[in-house]
Amino acid sequence: AASARHGAIEDLVNPRIEQLLRVVESVAQATPIALFLDDLQWAHPATLNLFFRVGRNLLRPMAPTRLLLVGAYRSNRSLSLSDDPLEEIQNNLVRSGAKAIDLDSISEHTKLRFCRELLDREPNCIDDEFIRRLALHTGGNPLFVVETLELVRSSGGLTSEDGVVRLAKPVIWVRMPVRVGATVQERVRVLPSATRSVLNIASVLGYEFTAEDIAAVAGLGFGAVADELDRNLVHEHHLVRGIGADRFAGSSRYRFNHGLVRQ
Repeated sequence: AASARHGAIEDLVNPRIEQLLRVVESVAQATPIALFLDDLQWAHPATLNLFFRVGRNLLRPMAPTRLLLVGAYRSNRSLSLSDDPLEEIQNNLVRSGAKAIDLDSISEHTKLRFCRELLDREPNCIDDEFIRRLALHTGGNPLFVVETLELVRSSGGLTSEDGVVRLAKPVIWVRMPVRVGATVQERVRVLPSATRSVLNIASVLGYEFTAEDIAAVAGLGFGAVADELDRNLVHEHHLVRGIGADRFAGSSRYRFNHGLVRQ
């Protein structure tokens, strides 16, 4: 059962919620429908309540199968799991059979496929190297990919001739779209000062770096730096990922999830 302490999923017998649920189920019985709620991190508790109830009802035995419910939100990594109502809602629905997708944890193959399929919505002659650099620069994050492509287009890097999209000039992969910059800055802003210091040093060392090198620059012990990386930047905030470790040799290798985060 869902906890009532956050107010997001507490009022499970609200008459208005019940009425809306009946409307949704009635429409789903007549025709297939999809409900997509974006930016749930800013949603009113009543909206979260409705989302949870629709999801829970959809997952019950003998529920209508022609309703697709999708919710998207940016996780508030500054809150603990017990204080984030969206994490609570997600965990409740996942336990009932819903599927959760963490966009920071998708495979390299999926990132490349997404970038390619996004461009292939139009006829194009964009080569695989551009796709590889786009995926590397953005980490395959959908927002970052879309905004970066728009920036490349607006700066003349991509043009359309005879209905075919072409690369007009070499792309300098250093500029950051405004919306993307604001998102990345907010994710970095909430980091503890010690974690932010480790991240700043890593950004200078390169796209790939080692805990050993950070420890040498910061004047800290290798173990303390590796724990900071693993606990906060890898598992909690998903800004970097491990790519190999040799603790006996005193070296753990990491890379940034997005080239944009390094910037």
